[in-house]
Amino acid sequence: MNNRGEIMKLCECGCGQPAPIAKRNIISKGETIWKKGQAKRFIFGHQLRNRRGPDCNAWNGGTSTTGEYILNWNPNHPRASRKGYVLKHILIAEKALGKPLPTGAEIHHLDGDAANNNQTNLVVCENRKYHALLHLRKRAIDEGHPANYRKCPFCKQYDKPCNMYMYPSGLGSLVHRECANKDRRERRSMKTK
Repeated sequence: MNNRGEIMKLCECGCGQPAPIAKRNIISKGETIWKKGQAKRFIFGHQLRNRRGPDCNAWNGGTSTTGEYILNWNPNHPRASRKGYVLKHILIAEKALGKPLPTGAEIHHLDGDAANNNQTNLVVCENRKYHALLHLRKRAIDEGHPANYRKCPFCKQYDKPCNMYMYPSGLGSLVHRECANKDRRERRSMKTK
């Protein structure tokens, strides 16, 4: 009891701090949650913040999803998110390699299905640039062209890289010179109007 005669109790999250006293009655869905003068169950925010993993009310065995990807709960992993989840395909690739993935390495799904984490469907890419190249080559093949063909962003046609041009800065994709010149002329004519 405190000096006002109110019964004190500790926060149920396990932090060891005294729980606050309710200043008014709170009723939700016909049920009294807090009674004025009595201790609350948790300090504000502790119920959610301190209950992670198996102690959480929403625990479903350590598996979650984000978009198309499957996540596994592994809070001690170096690639774990703030909530302790790691992409499942990373864990599978590391198990197959027998060691952690190198820094900057990414995993590519051969069939394009992010939920298919079969070992035979995963390719370890050394960096993001190589991973993007695999996707670029796959798109060319899917469109019915050889893997090394590139798509001009202006005319949307595939062509050999030797017939295309990349700006000296190295930024952007390969383009047909004619398409780039036509676009430049159109932009200049729009400015003069």
